[in-house]
Amino acid sequence: MSLRNKEIVVTGGSRGLGLGLVEALVEQGASVTVVARGVEALDAVGARLGVATIRADVAEEGAAYRILSEVRPDVVVLNAGATPRMGRLDQLSWEDFSIAWETDVKAGLYWLQAALN
Repeated sequence: MSLRNKEIVVTGGSRGLGLGLVEALVEQGASVTVVARGVEALDAVGARLGVATIRADVAEEGAAYRILSEVRPDVVVLNAGATPRMGRLDQLSWEDFSIAWETDVKAGLYWLQAALN
């Protein structure tokens, strides 16, 4: 499948594995929009690779619907993820425990539902 001129949204594409994926997609001729929270990292990837960027928290349900309705991508890559806080189980709060759940699971559901609408 050719990716040339395909509109692709990559969540969490401003650093790490997501950034590597964005670089590969751009090299294949895709039109990429990167969604992430960090303004500086977004600005850097936008300037370096010429991709569109949107600052948003992927765990906010409205962000998924808004972004996908605006961009209307051919492909959505759900790469955003959170590193769970580590520590003794009896010292972790519910907030500590649920950080990864919010980004990795709940956000994934929102984005899949938005993509299917």
